[in-house]
Amino acid sequence: MCRKVQVKKKILLFLILFTVTLVMIGYHGIALLPYLVYSRIILNGIDSEYIKLDKASYEQVTPSYVLDVDDLAYKPSSLYKKFAFGGYEVVVPIQHPVIKLLPLISKELDENNLSLLGYKLITPQYSYYNISFEIQKTSRVSFNFYTEKLFTLSTFKKNILKRSSFEIWRDVYRRDLLYNRDLRSFKNSYHLARDLSKISNENMLEELVYNLYILFLRQKIFENNKPLYHWYARGGFGVMNLSLDNDIFKVEKLIFKKGDTVFSVILKTKKNDHFAKEYRSMLFNMIHLVGTSQQNSQNIYEEYKTLPFEQKIDPKGMVYLYMAFSHVRENKNFLREMIQFLEKGKNNLIYLVPLYEYAFSKYGTNFSRMDKFRKETSEELLKRKIEEEQQKEIAEINSQENANRNNPAEDKKSISDKPDVDYILKKLKEKSVPVKNKALEVD
Repeated sequence: MCRKVQVKKKILLFLILFTVTLVMIGYHGIALLPYLVYSRIILNGIDSEYIKLDKASYEQVTPSYVLDVDDLAYKPSSLYKKFAFGGYEVVVPIQHPVIKLLPLISKELDENNLSLLGYKLITPQYSYYNISFEIQKTSRVSFNFYTEKLFTLSTFKKNILKRSSFEIWRDVYRRDLLYNRDLRSFKNSYHLARDLSKISNENMLEELVYNLYILFLRQKIFENNKPLYHWYARGGFGVMNLSLDNDIFKVEKLIFKKGDTVFSVILKTKKNDHFAKEYRSMLFNMIHLVGTSQQNSQNIYEEYKTLPFEQKIDPKGMVYLYMAFSHVRENKNFLREMIQFLEKGKNNLIYLVPLYEYAFSKYGTNFSRMDKFRKETSEELLKRKIEEEQQKEIAEINSQENANRNNPAEDKKSISDKPDVDYILKKLKEKSVPVKNKALEVD
């Protein structure tokens, strides 16, 4: 009985203290409560039944990467041309007097087990590059929020679902969760809450929870806890800065979304280089997703066929062929013909080397017709010799048939007197020797 009385006294005391506190805090204190909770989550993180978030960094709450892209200048001239390349529309030099395109083929494979492509823009006479463009593997992204109970509460859920997938994706890269306030200037959650409470918005509670949802996505999607990112509105894509201040190159990841698939490229531009700055602005203003298809390859190849012969076998023709190849990477014959046709041109070795290396790593031969550059495994050597002997035998038979038509007396002779093809191939196989895998060297 005595214990019950004590419990009642404690409850009564708590109610009295709570009432006094409310009176002291007043309306302003109650109005401050949502901002105080929000600020504490931002500054300290939270691990509760309703939501789990890590402590936020300044970079996670505020897009802080200064993009520095000129939206109006650097329109492409006749020195450049737009192409559909590996799923993206890009602009590349085709007849620039100094800058040339060099194929860049990664050893990394995409989701279809095909090599990822890219290119470098180089100055051949000095053998250095200003720009590189590298297509990355695709990934999947999910905006699922049902793992966090807070976001599933009716009002907050409706506020999230009313937004399109594109709007949410854009907010991941664009939205400032502190409304232009510097997180680093606040020493505690109370000061931050008091400052945020000055914002006038009748649906502020829903907006604060939506901000937590964006923070939840950033912590899930971004690869580190201090990301530097920006939303490029003109192009409709996100940009992630991957470079350090003392790097020679600015390294950026351009990130696109279509459905639940994320597409990205790594763009490296040499700092303090006028051409690199100019090209970067051109590319930012023009790049967008176009997809890959056999038809894209055919369209580019049809344009290639209209070039004069001397341009078909020079660096300009190589650009057309490489752009077309980016849509049919699995086409072995296209790669072979591209290499062997470019070998007809002069001073093309610097452009052929990456194609040689890729072909050899994938097919065991670099498809070269020139003995000094040919590289192949013993198996491919045997196949080539067999094909050559077969072609030689066919040519001899055709020649004999033509001679017989012109000389009826010879027609009575049997061409079976020639050595048997199978016998020739057998002897050839016995004589074949492995070919050493020497790396190509450019003089």
